[in-house]
Amino acid sequence: MKVWNYKDDAPVIPVVLLGKHRDIEELALVDSGAKHCVLHEDYKKSLDLDKIDESYTRGFGSKRKIPTDICILSLEIDGIIENMECIVIKGKYYPDDLPRVVLGRSLLNKFKIILDGRNKKLHLEYNGETGI
Repeated sequence: MKVWNYKDDAPVIPVVLLGKHRDIEELALVDSGAKHCVLHEDYKKSLDLDKIDESYTRGFGSKRKIPTDICILSLEIDGIIENMECIVIKGKYYPDDLPRVVLGRSLLNKFKIILDGRNKKLHLEYNGETGI
């Protein structure tokens, strides 16, 4: 089981976003309340991700519908690579104070996670099979 310290009181883990021509290392917020993984639109452009669909979502503390693109993202966590659908949100809808990568249940359900808030640590163990 891998363990990371919280950063600024938030459960974040280092991930590598795998693109067609470049990879990006980033800290991702672990959000068990989020149904999907979410990316800021800057990463869609930087990683050259293809849009497979579009939709609307609610979130970030708002009840209004936010337009989104849906893309396939390859992401690496501690040597484990997962391919998944992610929601891409345009910058004008993305809160400035939120990490640019949010890991939701569409990915987190493949892991056993312990949020140890008292000690500000996140424990993560892989349970799933790779792939979409």
